[in-house]
Amino acid sequence: MAINLISENQKKELEKERTQSQVLTLFVFLAFCSVIFVFILLSLHYYVSAKNVALSDLVLEKNQELQSVRLKESKEIIKEANQDLSQVAIISREQILISNFLKKISDLTPLSVYLTDIDCTKKQRQIEDSKGEKQIELFLEIKITGIAQTRESLYNFRSILLKEHSFSAIYFSPPSWAKAENAEFSLSLDFLL
Repeated sequence: MAINLISENQKKELEKERTQSQVLTLFVFLAFCSVIFVFILLSLHYYVSAKNVALSDLVLEKNQELQSVRLKESKEIIKEANQDLSQVAIISREQILISNFLKKISDLTPLSVYLTDIDCTKKQRQIEDSKGEKQIELFLEIKITGIAQTRESLYNFRSILLKEHSFSAIYFSPPSWAKAENAEFSLSLDFLL
């Protein structure tokens, strides 16, 4: 048995101080753990925020690249469509020009004259108007071959063409006049547009 030299009151005070010391140590430990926990949470928050910003930048960059690629593809498609439309417009204009000529020549051709081949080439030349200003004149250079039943019907056809103001530079080749019947002829003329 041990001899106890401390009084009962002192024992209670010592026990109370020891308990207070343990509680204080526990509170300090909890406070320290709380500070470390907050520091860890702040570190995780900063890390996640940094990753989020990096991913946002990456997504924006990828979106811009994708939009750039789509824009280039769209521009290519539009460019090709414009070229196609331009070609369609040119073909349409050319068809209108040629159809105007074909209507005019078919109306003027006598029944005894048969056209076998027509070759058209669109051309332009520079002319001076009445004021002396230079202008560009568009025309179709036409070469026609055919057969006339008689030289007289070919001559009538030539006379009709000469009276028409939309035709110029009318030229029948000399061999066209050689035969009196079933005369094969070759003709060149300009159709003013």
